[in-house]
Amino acid sequence: MNSLATIAGSTSFNPGELLRLPRTNNRRPKVRLGISSNLTSAHARELCFGCLAGAQEWLQSDPPYELELLWEEDTLDENDDSTAPRRLVRSGADIVIGHCSSTEALRAAQVYEQAGIPFLAPGTSNPLLTAMGLRNVVRYYGRDDDMAEAMTDVVVRGGAGKVALVWQDILYGRTLAGLLRGTLVRSGIEVATESDGKGHALTATNLAGLDTVVFAGTYLAGAELLEQLKEAGYRGSVVLGDDAYLEEFLAAAQGLQGEVYVVSTGVNTDHSDYEAFRQRYVDLSGLEPGAYSVTSYLAARQGLESIHILAQRGLHAFIDKIRMESFTKDSLVGKLHVNYKGEPMNFAWNTHQVKDGRFVKWPSRA
Repeated sequence: MNSLATIAGSTSFNPGELLRLPRTNNRRPKVRLGISSNLTSAHARELCFGCLAGAQEWLQSDPPYELELLWEEDTLDENDDSTAPRRLVRSGADIVIGHCSSTEALRAAQVYEQAGIPFLAPGTSNPLLTAMGLRNVVRYYGRDDDMAEAMTDVVVRGGAGKVALVWQDILYGRTLAGLLRGTLVRSGIEVATESDGKGHALTATNLAGLDTVVFAGTYLAGAELLEQLKEAGYRGSVVLGDDAYLEEFLAAAQGLQGEVYVVSTGVNTDHSDYEAFRQRYVDLSGLEPGAYSVTSYLAARQGLESIHILAQRGLHAFIDKIRMESFTKDSLVGKLHVNYKGEPMNFAWNTHQVKDGRFVKWPSRA
């Protein structure tokens, strides 16, 4: 089986079965946590296992609630108005976590705002999410503009002078590519060739003289790009964004003659709670945590820990509690410093190099 088939075949699991919790005490009031993503992406697994890890920890504290986890699959199609958010609203979700694709998250956030439901976003990097004036949103992730800066820093540190900018023709790819174009040029890097993945192929001829290929898109499209670069005999570096940081992507990098770098979630692996989280996640999923595993876990844990505020004082008090704690609690991704828009002002990025079939953290600048 080739690397692409391995990646595509790794996403099959049943969230409905996975997220079914045993009943504990039917006399307690029920809390319904809605979870939604798209099963064509392996990140749905990170979301579900991350949320499940957070829910299990919360349940160990013997809360005065019965917990039910609700699952609905959303869509990645920009032209398909998904019904997943409305189904979760009708099912009585008290909080929703997920919609990791920007396309769906931007639509879903408005549905939940109208219904008075908190939306905790563990993987949406599009800047527009917190620019719509919605009071029900907390982003547990970084933004595309900051990720573009971090990816450009990798290019600069590698000494590249000319690069190819390749993007996937989806909202995430177009947004990140536009930001990358600006940060690369401002850093003195020449964007010598561009491709939206549907036009001219990257061949040995148009890759000649290029130091680095910078890619904006999903991990599946990134894997296809690496196959194309292998066929062209490319020997330079490849820099990808957060979507590629998951275990399944590692197979795609095998056989590439150049170096592969992935910019993703700035997890503090030295945090005193990290190893316990990692072990719980590995026990549940059989895989190492990926781009959205920790942020999904944090969203579920903090959302459930604040559920009594939502029940007693309402949506705005619930959001305010999470915001205030983000300035004092040192989480697995640090103190996020969430502002009044629901935007984390202190989200960090880590850069990883693919070495010997695993992600190795690249040292920060001295």
